[in-house]
Amino acid sequence: MKHLKTIVALSTPLMKSAIHLIRLSGHDAYEIINKITDKTITKKTHTIQYTNIVDENNKKVDDVLIFKFVAPKSYTGEDMIEISCHGSIFIVKKIIDLLITNGAVLAQKGEFTQRAYLNQKINLLEAESINNIINANSETGLKIARNPIDNKLAQKLEKIADDLFQIIGQIEVNIDYPEFDDLPDIKNQTIISKLITASKWLKKLTANTLKVLPLMHGINVAIVGKPNVGKSSLLNALLNQDKAIVSGISGTTRDTLEYEVEINGLTYNLIDTAGIHKTNNKIEKIGINKAKENIDKSQIVLFLVDNSKPIDKNDEDIYQLVKDKKHIIVLNKADLKAKQKRFKGIEISAKNKNIKALLEAINSLNSNLSIDNIDLLPSDNDVKIINHCVDLLNLVISELKKNQPIDLFITFLHQVLDNINDLLGKSEHYDFIDELFKNFCVGK
Repeated sequence: MKHLKTIVALSTPLMKSAIHLIRLSGHDAYEIINKITDKTITKKTHTIQYTNIVDENNKKVDDVLIFKFVAPKSYTGEDMIEISCHGSIFIVKKIIDLLITNGAVLAQKGEFTQRAYLNQKINLLEAESINNIINANSETGLKIARNPIDNKLAQKLEKIADDLFQIIGQIEVNIDYPEFDDLPDIKNQTIISKLITASKWLKKLTANTLKVLPLMHGINVAIVGKPNVGKSSLLNALLNQDKAIVSGISGTTRDTLEYEVEINGLTYNLIDTAGIHKTNNKIEKIGINKAKENIDKSQIVLFLVDNSKPIDKNDEDIYQLVKDKKHIIVLNKADLKAKQKRFKGIEISAKNKNIKALLEAINSLNSNLSIDNIDLLPSDNDVKIINHCVDLLNLVISELKKNQPIDLFITFLHQVLDNINDLLGKSEHYDFIDELFKNFCVGK
């Protein structure tokens, strides 16, 4: 592969901190770094060197540690340098400006990982998993993100790809050289058996992924109820801090408020909605419509009822909206005398932060979700690709069972093989590759 330009980016968040890490990768990395240091940076892999960064006037900018990697023994597969400097934003910008002045270019999003892929250090499944690891925000999310790497998913897909390659090869040999009687003839039943095995495994892979992958991004939980039943108080209790305005005035929350909270290793995206009731107020109507939209998009709905007051038509109407969703009926204000018997549910006191029973109920809804001993794809896009492969395999299986000639459908097997090779990074569809790495952060 031809030498690409040497790239540079800040790998840590751009904010004042104790230290920052600047990453430099490319064929000219050592030549460039030696133009801005007061001592020679030797090309010795996996070592650290202390030096000063100096400007064009040989004036000291900062004293730094240089972490050195030599191709191919680096993350990108290229010569790579990581500069650990002090955490001043001014210093960071100054060092990056000096590197660009002396020949580096600013990296695009995900370009370091893209180069790791182009240099065959990782495949696309591993690249997507790395991005998921960076964005994991809970213990479960991290476990899901690591799954394709830890379970060696690429090797399992390579086995399917190899089997398809052998089937296609044997079919094409028989088609292209029919005059050779000593060539082994592959039977339709043999092909069907192998394709069924591949189709079933791939279908299970996508089904598991669709069930589990949303957990990585968090489970949407809508808190709904009529005005002044304590929705904002419940949100604050779940977050264990005052994020939402709590008021005795009905309809204080007119828009949706969204926050993340971790409960037993799972991330929940809590959505505090406007109180649902009949109103002529245009602003309140907008909030109520958003509340109804959030019911539809949530995986769990907490239907909050004021247990200290009789049930009215608003409560009944809201229940009709949530009854067919996965929901928990939450009876708030348990510290007061109960005045309703219509609904049975979890009794809490949001104001007093007495919500232990509710936390246990939320956790029990997801207690049967296990990610142990299953294989997962890293993204929804991968699921679409594999589902298309399953559809093509099932089509071929169906036609072969009707004793149709296999050569009529060999193109479909080629498509399946190409799709799997795309995921394994064994293709040259660069538009697809470029689009994938745009979802990464700069510096990775």
